[in-house]
Amino acid sequence: VGALVVTAWDLLVDPILSGPAVGAWVWERGGPWYGVPIQNYLGWMVTAFTVSFFYRSLERRWMLQPAGPPSSGLWGSRPARRFVRHTCGATPSAIASIGSTCAS
Repeated sequence: VGALVVTAWDLLVDPILSGPAVGAWVWERGGPWYGVPIQNYLGWMVTAFTVSFFYRSLERRWMLQPAGPPSSGLWGSRPARRFVRHTCGATPSAIASIGSTCAS
């Protein structure tokens, strides 16, 4: 489906950008769709399918796991606790009662 969406987008964009008004690029040999060659669309289809296929394969292999239950507020998040512990030298129990981080 992703390859079809990308190619459909290109069907709309290429005639505009390669047309006389914008002239972003010029085709050596024109094609049947507003001067755009069919090979361009086939190339987009193959490229988008290949990228999508490899992305989906990697996504399935390295699926991210949830870090834990959602925390309440910014200071309850894991990155915030790690930052406070690193910059202030605070202990986990001190971080749990955040209110005066790095009071000194």
